[in-house]
Amino acid sequence: MRKLNRTVLQKPLNNIACGVVLALFCQLVSGPLRAEAGPGGEGNLEELQKIGKTLSRAILDIDIDTILDHDRPDLFREDRMLLKDKASPLYCYLFDSDCYEPHHRSVYEIFRNARNLTVVAEDLGEGRNGIRYGLLYFFDEAIIDKRKLLSSPDYLCEKGGKEVVTWTFKYVNGKWVSSHPPFDAETDVHCNP
Repeated sequence: MRKLNRTVLQKPLNNIACGVVLALFCQLVSGPLRAEAGPGGEGNLEELQKIGKTLSRAILDIDIDTILDHDRPDLFREDRMLLKDKASPLYCYLFDSDCYEPHHRSVYEIFRNARNLTVVAEDLGEGRNGIRYGLLYFFDEAIIDKRKLLSSPDYLCEKGGKEVVTWTFKYVNGKWVSSHPPFDAETDVHCNP
């Protein structure tokens, strides 16, 4: 079983390639959760957007099965075991601020306290491996400046893990699949060290 590194979990949002910005986003409104996606093409971002909306509801409903449905296949079994343990670092990171690092909020708490929970899908383009990547941002648009978030790596580093959560996906065989652990847990490439 892999052991989660608590110091890495302190900066769960430090894992996107910086500098890719979409100029316009299409708006989808559904109750208090707002979802936005940029222009489509192969691997339409609207599909990634739907995944983001589903995942945000899964966090708020503490629906572990839905989260695992979108987990990386190679992490699925381990993450299932970790999410059954309410004291595991992954469970605490996702759902329980009381057992998470001091002064850090769980993904659940960030979402639950949002007045205008927004999901934005961003196309990160092709990686060096020729695979297209996309990033889901989850944030409260009542307190986060979306334009600044999408255009400023420093702003993402400042707000990441506190008021903004991400999850990185890749487009493979005609569908979006996770390229990182749930909600980018254990990752640390958003910000310069």
